Amino acid sequence: MEIYMGPHTKGEPGLLCMPLVKHFPKNYGERRPSWRTVNCPSCGAECYETDQLRTVLEDEPKLKAVCTLCALKLGGRA
Repeated sequence: MEIYMGPHTKGEPGLLCMPLVKHFPKNYGERRPSWRTVNCPSCGAECYETDQLRTVLEDEPKLKAVCTLCALKLGGRA
């Protein structure tokens, strides 16, 4: 399997990594009011959607947000 991880060029498709809830201490999201709990569209894992992620997705419609593990499985390509 070939994995590509590198800088994003505006307008190109790609993946954004959402942090997995299970990788943070319990109730961590409560300390970050701008973070929302969502499910990965690829595997259904519980993730955090950050305010930065929402901003990037509004500006870059070709990007897809998935959990970190799915991004690695998909090789960094949408």
